[in-house]
Amino acid sequence: MLLLLMVVIMIDNADDAVDGDDDDVYDDDDDDDDDNDENDDNDDDCDGGVQGCPIDAHMGILLSTYPAAAVVVVVVVVVVVVVVVVVVVVVVVVVVVVVHVVVKEEEENKKGRRTS
Repeated sequence: MLLLLMVVIMIDNADDAVDGDDDDVYDDDDDDDDDNDENDDNDDDCDGGVQGCPIDAHMGILLSTYPAAAVVVVVVVVVVVVVVVVVVVVVVVVVVVVVHVVVKEEEENKKGRRTS
């Protein structure tokens, strides 16, 4: 979660550098006279504004505000799942091959003992 939060903040900082607008979603600004209404909307998500939210609420707010972060999360999850599946398949194949070779050698040893 912390890594994801860091990625989202980096995306926000890159966005600020491009457009020059500091529209931080984690800014706890309740002023109605600001031009950034997303802060006012996000303050209703939990008590005390974003700073008073638990980390899960932070992530929900950030992901709803930054769809690119959601894409990053999906890509990371897919990559992790694919890596886990590949590792499991490789381990299963190695175990099957080793068992097959051991069984084959045992059968050959038994045949060799019988003929001699």
